[in-house]
Amino acid sequence: MLVVIVGILAGCGQHERTSDHLGDLALRPEHHERAHAAIEQIRSGRVLLGIAQLRDLESGQPGSGRSSEWLPSALEALLGQGEMARAESLLAIVGPPAGRPPELRYWTAQVAMAQGDHAAARGNFEAAFEDPVWGLSALFEVAMLESASNRHGEAIALCRRVLARETHHEGARLLLASSQLEAGEIDAALRSAQAINSESARTSLFAHAHLMAGRPAIAIEVLEASPGFRGPLRDYLEGWARLEVGDAAAAIGLLEGLIEPDGQAYKDSRLLLARAFRSAGDEAAAVRLEGIEAEVAQAALARRLQADGTRAAQRGDAREGERLLREATALRPGDGTILNDLAAVLTRLERYAEAEAAFLRASELRPEDASIAANLAQLYTIMGEPGKAIAQEQRYRALRRD
Repeated sequence: MLVVIVGILAGCGQHERTSDHLGDLALRPEHHERAHAAIEQIRSGRVLLGIAQLRDLESGQPGSGRSSEWLPSALEALLGQGEMARAESLLAIVGPPAGRPPELRYWTAQVAMAQGDHAAARGNFEAAFEDPVWGLSALFEVAMLESASNRHGEAIALCRRVLARETHHEGARLLLASSQLEAGEIDAALRSAQAINSESARTSLFAHAHLMAGRPAIAIEVLEASPGFRGPLRDYLEGWARLEVGDAAAAIGLLEGLIEPDGQAYKDSRLLLARAFRSAGDEAAAVRLEGIEAEVAQAALARRLQADGTRAAQRGDAREGERLLREATALRPGDGTILNDLAAVLTRLERYAEAEAAFLRASELRPEDASIAANLAQLYTIMGEPGKAIAQEQRYRALRRD
């Protein structure tokens, strides 16, 4: 239960913005201006125009290698717009990943991370470990990947490598202490937490460590000694501690505030709240909350299966993609986005009747989704049914206008 570093680590040790790097480029002044203007087009949402301008710039200096000088800024801009596929396409300018320089291996990893391909991300980050500019960030990124995968020993070792190179790396200090905590090294975590500059992070780690050690009363003392530490993490930790000392009413008061009106819960506060209600004798409320949590967990599993299935199909394993997407559909039969992805894979497998049925069901569930109409138009074109293809194309355009 990694409750401490999620949120606190946001931005710690991440790559710095690369927009200022353009000033150091070896491009001629007119090329520098064109690259800067193109990247600004991407940042302002005019993605296709910006990419076209960058490709024009590259075509005007073939083989010069100058693309590697503006690519980091362009990739950062594309990732900021959520354009992962276009970022990957732009990276192809400099050849396959294995032949890219360390800086671009780092950005190749960032694109893979954004696409959810952690294995590819890890391999590319590792290729940048010894780079004097990007190596430190690459080490820290892999440390976070290891921690997220519950490989806390590996995360601890990588954090120590980061701190050996930069002793004041706050993100590595946080991740080291938290990983030690997750590995059950409570005393080591407490020692590491003392080096953290942020009072809120330090306090939360101390409180969490004492909770994990079965010392909730001390955790409460730690929290009360830090009045400046406020927010949902504070309420979560105190609610947990109050529950452990038997103060169910106080725990309920704190934890109920962590459930949003739309049902979204902060971390696993819904399960803690269920425990608190049960401790207070309200079994019905506890069962209701546990049922909601089970539904949320099932939806999250379906999303993971959907992402894995889509990636499998993209790398050429359509049958594995179908298998995973059918598992996701079994969990969430009313989810039109999963059905749309399944239908796309069935189209690739040339099982057109099944694909049509899945697309039509997806369209019923998501009648406002223009992408499903576009997919149906393409399918009907393949099937040789021009009338249906035209109707879906018209529907696609109408939805896009709306």
